[in-house]
Amino acid sequence: MTPAHATPIGDSRRRIPALTCRQCGGDNPVAAKFCRSCGAALGLTCAACGEPNAADSRFCVECGAGLQPVGRSASPASYTPRHLADRILATRSAIEGEIKQVTVLFCDLCDSTALAERLGAEEMHALLERFFERAMAAIHRYEGTVNQFLGDGFMALFGAPIALEDHARRALFAALDIRGAMTDPALLPGAEVRVRMGANTGPVVVGKIGDDLRTDYTAVGDVTNVAARLEQHASPGEIVASADTRRLAGDLLAYESIGPVTLKGKSTAVEAYRVVGAASRQSTARKADRARGPLVGRERERQTLVDLLERLESGQGMALGLVGEPGIGKSRIVAEARALIAERGMTCLESRCLPFTQSVPYSVVLDLVRGECGIDDFDTPEDISGKVRFALATFGLADEERVTAVLALLGVKDPGDRSAPAAVKRRAFDTLRALALRGSRLRPTVFLLEDLHWIDKGSEEFFAEVVGSVAAAPVMVLASYRPGYSPPWIGRSDAVQLALRALSADDSARIVAAASPALPAAAAAAVVSRAGGNPFFLEELARAVGVPGLAVPETVHGVIAARIDRLGGHAKRVLQIASVSGREFSAGLLDAIWDGPESIDDALRDLVRGEFIYERFGGDDTYVFSHALTHDVAYASMLERHRRSWHGAIGATIEREHGPTPPLELLAHHFGLSDDHDKAIDYAIRAGERAQRRWAHAEALGFLERALARLDTLPESAPNVPESAPNVRWRIDAVLKQSEARFALGQHAKHLSALDAIGGLVERAGDPPRRAAWHYWVGFLHSLTGSRPEIAIAHCERAASIAHEHGVEGIEAYARSCLAQVRLFTGELREGLAVGEAAVAAFESRGELWWASRTLGHLSPIANALGDWDRAAAYAQRALRHATTLDDQRLKIMALLRAASTVIQRGDAAEGLRLCDEATALEPAPFDMTTVRAMRGYGLVKAGQLSEGTASVTTSDLSG
Repeated sequence: MTPAHATPIGDSRRRIPALTCRQCGGDNPVAAKFCRSCGAALGLTCAACGEPNAADSRFCVECGAGLQPVGRSASPASYTPRHLADRILATRSAIEGEIKQVTVLFCDLCDSTALAERLGAEEMHALLERFFERAMAAIHRYEGTVNQFLGDGFMALFGAPIALEDHARRALFAALDIRGAMTDPALLPGAEVRVRMGANTGPVVVGKIGDDLRTDYTAVGDVTNVAARLEQHASPGEIVASADTRRLAGDLLAYESIGPVTLKGKSTAVEAYRVVGAASRQSTARKADRARGPLVGRERERQTLVDLLERLESGQGMALGLVGEPGIGKSRIVAEARALIAERGMTCLESRCLPFTQSVPYSVVLDLVRGECGIDDFDTPEDISGKVRFALATFGLADEERVTAVLALLGVKDPGDRSAPAAVKRRAFDTLRALALRGSRLRPTVFLLEDLHWIDKGSEEFFAEVVGSVAAAPVMVLASYRPGYSPPWIGRSDAVQLALRALSADDSARIVAAASPALPAAAAAAVVSRAGGNPFFLEELARAVGVPGLAVPETVHGVIAARIDRLGGHAKRVLQIASVSGREFSAGLLDAIWDGPESIDDALRDLVRGEFIYERFGGDDTYVFSHALTHDVAYASMLERHRRSWHGAIGATIEREHGPTPPLELLAHHFGLSDDHDKAIDYAIRAGERAQRRWAHAEALGFLERALARLDTLPESAPNVPESAPNVRWRIDAVLKQSEARFALGQHAKHLSALDAIGGLVERAGDPPRRAAWHYWVGFLHSLTGSRPEIAIAHCERAASIAHEHGVEGIEAYARSCLAQVRLFTGELREGLAVGEAAVAAFESRGELWWASRTLGHLSPIANALGDWDRAAAYAQRALRHATTLDDQRLKIMALLRAASTVIQRGDAAEGLRLCDEATALEPAPFDMTTVRAMRGYGLVKAGQLSEGTASVTTSDLSG
């Protein structure tokens, strides 16, 4: 065969097949009942695959597509192809109530009012029936569903009820087929029928699916509205797609930019594209090659390619299979193979299998033949015949039997040929195989086939024969496919299979850096963690970082959602419920909440076999999602109300199983995403307290903020809600318990505002411990934020008084500790020592060493101010001992700084700087580091290093 020229992809699937008379072989319009050449009765030819059927057939015997004209009021079950209807009904329990990414296609008949007026009601009705018949054949060919009939048009969905990873591409190919079908003269003899179409992509909610396939849909956002407006914007004969649809449909189609268009009801213009047709084979390949990133982590695979091509040059034929999950890099290896083949001057014959061509007989073989012969969509039968004869004659294969057989395969039949179809197929296969073998004598030949898992049976049979006859010829079949598909030739001794594995973390980081060079290191690391070594996922996630509201890019979402939808209903439902549990989950937990009659174990085995999850070995029943994005897509497909219900069930089960020592953080997570307000708030506050005890300030704030956010959705001060109601107390607690975390993070002024906001609630609640705590923290923070000292003193004394009166000893001591600090600021040093010593004694007697150490930190600078260096040093050492006992890094840092302050004031700057270095080595938090720099600057100034000391002090910001 000769190399392909830059001709458009020939695709017989987009042609309206003629109805062939079995008696005389003449071509007739599809709607004809009798042959126009001989008058014989005609059967029905399937518009989807070209298969002849009996005249009274309702569905095609080859592909299941509907054959009979349908009414717009008919039940969807009456016109939906059986194979598609069966898939929907078999999995509807798992599909109902899901969020799906879809492409919406609107289509209507142009100038229908004028047509109706000219034709009359009866003939217009017949025209509409013929129009809908052809349109639905195209919709169903690409596994779309007609959702609504709209007078002289319709709305179709691609990607729902059943997810399709390439829904945008299918929708636009279907639109091209519909437009092409309008050129059939049988549609409206003597006149032109034109349609206009609009397509947009986005999420919809799939509702209940009835036995007749009627389905409730709810569009999320304005997905449907934009599609309808784009259709209205289109001129007669035009297909207009949104930017999202164009991006997801990819480069198998050709487009023209319309630019931003203003649509009714939209405040901003929408980028739109005119769909021209199918892209040329070579332009598609060039775009793919330009778009490819660096070949990373595939050195072994590339070397295998080089070795096999060298064997091919020596005359040894073979087959190579590239197998791997979607996105793992098969296409990138194919692109590398294409470059290596070109470098060696070999013949490369390429085709890509598409999911919607599996039911089209010989679609891949026909694609190759049409491309190599230079046949395009506008060629007449005479043109096609001439091109085929020329190609075969080039290699001495142009005898009439061979030409007739190849033309018959292309749909150009010789009326005088009465050969049986099986004999014609055999001659065509033999001819094409001979063509490849003879062409390889001039140059080694490589068949490059992508996505072989979608190959039609006829083409699969042909390539099995090719592989079986090339052992001693320089012909190679190189095919990529997904796990679960096994080529019939893969077991041969001259066949090699390469399984592509996930990339390492280092190689993944290189992919991310190439895709998004400016991505911050932390974001790049997060992408690497989520993508699981899948190159496509790595690139798409890297480019999507920072896109508002984009959890999983649509391109990635589509691939994974389609895989999930191919599961059985039981396994899919288990996978979704497992996603609610988390990336890692327990089979026992799922079993405890499972409400179905089927076994959980059976579903888990199916999911493991399908590589959706894997079992973590170690004697327990723990499973892990094989990919973080699989978990995310499975979770996102569920309606929010369903997720909330399962989160609540999981939380209740965990709570029941763990008794008095529950995992607070886990319960806060699950109940926080459930409908149980009380438990959501309670566990969030308790988890925040636990995080604070571990000095995990950010985590503590996170839990407490979640509690406050949930409280914002509940009534607080309505007349029928008492001040002692739990939500009132919880709000006070959530704010008060943030105090330590915000203090440690230096958020003094911010938290003081939050405390002021709940002051009225605190007073009305009348709860002494909470009132005392509120006054203490308000006073303490006023002492740090530049307020007048008397404000801080008044609040702290009020806190101590309330606490003493009601026997709340802890808060009384806290208030006295704060008063010691405030007395230092006001210069009331003796009073500060007295109240601070009393507080320390109370803390140490109660074993509260943390508070004792902190209060000693107030007493040390008071002693310094009095000139009592030994006493100040003793306080600092005592604080350091308590901090060491508690192994509290922050208390150690503060004690070291108090000791440094004392020795610097005594005149030993060198020892003070050493203590500052010791504090720095403990890696202070940002706020504490400002204190360290300030103290170090003080020491440098005292040591005579004025410029260095000034610089250190001025880089400190203690404003909080």
